Amino acid sequence: MTMANSREERKRAKVAIRHAKAAEKEAKQLAKELPKGSARTRVQLLVTETRAVRRAASADRKRAPARAAKSAERVTIVLDQMAGRLVPGAESISVRTRRKADAAANAKRRSKLLKKRRKQAKKIQGWAKSIAARTVVQSVTTPTEAEAAKADRARVRRARREDGRAAAGR
Repeated sequence: MTMANSREERKRAKVAIRHAKAAEKEAKQLAKELPKGSARTRVQLLVTETRAVRRAASADRKRAPARAAKSAERVTIVLDQMAGRLVPGAESISVRTRRKADAAANAKRRSKLLKKRRKQAKKIQGWAKSIAARTVVQSVTTPTEAEAAKADRARVRRARREDGRAAAGR
């Protein structure tokens, strides 16, 4: 291995580690978006574990850049898979694409995908909140049976009057 190759590998490892850090940040934000419960705590624990792996890769970058890049990519893979399980209908990266690109490119792609999934989860949470609010408003504004019956009688009376006027005008 020449000096240029090792320099390129170190650079590639640095980029992969940077993207792994971005993926961690997105996963942490995704955890905040989730409702409190077991899923949220699992995500937070996974982020803590992957942070330790990423820091080890960062320390290992100068000695073994290829290994550091692979472990940083593994961090993004784990976070990506976790997000895929949590967010319904999320897309994933094809196997062919993963094999073609290097570790840094895969890490970048996965961190971007994690960001997209976090935004999808936020949207879903927003929908759930708006549906709940709408349900509450409808339950408060729904008329009682007596009010509904009174409105129905008034509607029938108006319809009969209209029918009588139409018949008289002929």
